Amino acid sequence: MRRPVRSIAISLPLALIATLASTAPARAALSSWIIGKYPLQAAAAQTSAASTHKWALLIGINDYASPTVDNIGARQDAEGLRTTLVNLGWRTDHVILIRDRDATAQHIIDGIRWLSYKTKSNSIVVFHYSGHENHTRTLADGDNETMDVELWAADNHYILDGTLGREMNRVAAYHMWIDISTCRAAGFSDYGMVKAGRILTFSSPQSELSYEDPYSHHSVFTWWEVNLGIYGKRADANHDGKVTVEEAFWWSRPYVSAYTRGLQQPYVIDRVSGSMYLN
Repeated sequence: MRRPVRSIAISLPLALIATLASTAPARAALSSWIIGKYPLQAAAAQTSAASTHKWALLIGINDYASPTVDNIGARQDAEGLRTTLVNLGWRTDHVILIRDRDATAQHIIDGIRWLSYKTKSNSIVVFHYSGHENHTRTLADGDNETMDVELWAADNHYILDGTLGREMNRVAAYHMWIDISTCRAAGFSDYGMVKAGRILTFSSPQSELSYEDPYSHHSVFTWWEVNLGIYGKRADANHDGKVTVEEAFWWSRPYVSAYTRGLQQPYVIDRVSGSMYLN
């Protein structure tokens, strides 16, 4: 993902060479791992009750299989967002949090398929990833990009941007927030990710790295956007007592840039009509 900031000098994150790529099989029902690991979430359903319309998949990876260097704040990013959503009234059985060594490439795909299995056109959905990223050049995902980026799972397997887009394309939603905190984050703006009704917030554009903060023990981006902006309500620009995803992003962006001494400029793609409220 990224190395710490706020020391005397900012040290860059590792960008190790990837050798594995995932491909997307046809849509399947819930995996046995989801059913066994998250029985309440596997059984949860969307009904006419408004509280059941909200679904979230949150992934945070600090602990990686050897020889990958661990992160210091990615797990806390996902945990903090879960706390924030639950504090805003989201049902715990509608939120899956996948952390550390559980976040293998297959388990991440299983989680996305849980979202696609559960969600409907009137759902409110959140997807968050904090962890390492890799960049490569491959034709395996069929998007013909000159540079591909990959989610770097805890088992040192990878999910290509085109593969991620195909899986996420199956998730139905009225509004969906895709929040990615990793190096070259906006490289994940592939087909299937960007759709009407979605807002995508990235810790950095495809040309930039992203950083962690050893003082907050979070990524710089998520600390300002989620922990301070949404949970702490500092991003409530119109003082209505609610923080939209848009308010959180635009409030946090200059702070992230200043905190990283201009090395990290968060990026957004907003296809939501109006604003996206989490509560």
